[in-house]
Amino acid sequence: MLRQRMETTTISPERTAQEIVTLLAHIGARQVVTEYDESGELIGIRWAVERDGVTIPFLLPARIEPVFQHLLRSVSTENREKRQQQVWEQAKRIAWRQLLRWLQAQLAFIQTGMVTTEEVFMPYIELRPNRTMFDALAEQKFKGLLAAGQEGP
Repeated sequence: MLRQRMETTTISPERTAQEIVTLLAHIGARQVVTEYDESGELIGIRWAVERDGVTIPFLLPARIEPVFQHLLRSVSTENREKRQQQVWEQAKRIAWRQLLRWLQAQLAFIQTGMVTTEEVFMPYIELRPNRTMFDALAEQKFKGLLAAGQEGP
């Protein structure tokens, strides 16, 4: 189980991001930009594909905080404060490797024709700066997705 979550990875987020850029090129990305925050931390990747003359922008964030919290739970209470930076660095490596593995799986679906690029990455379509389709739907608590009067399965 430990390896499935990539908790032992030593590969830097920057190297993993470069691998992701290469993968995105294979699925037709015409523009790929690595995103950094104000402190220089790698936080996500933006890319765009063209379909029928329309440029579709995507934003895939690296959500490091949940990975950090998961790892921190395994550190003894007395060691947490002094190990926080070390755990944060490992959380970054893990989060980026998980993104890569997820993207590799999606690429396999795309290459076999099981899905289209737009279909699989739809939640990550960037509707406006830093706001994805998922963000917009979650803000509305997913109202309007089901037909009137219909409930989920």
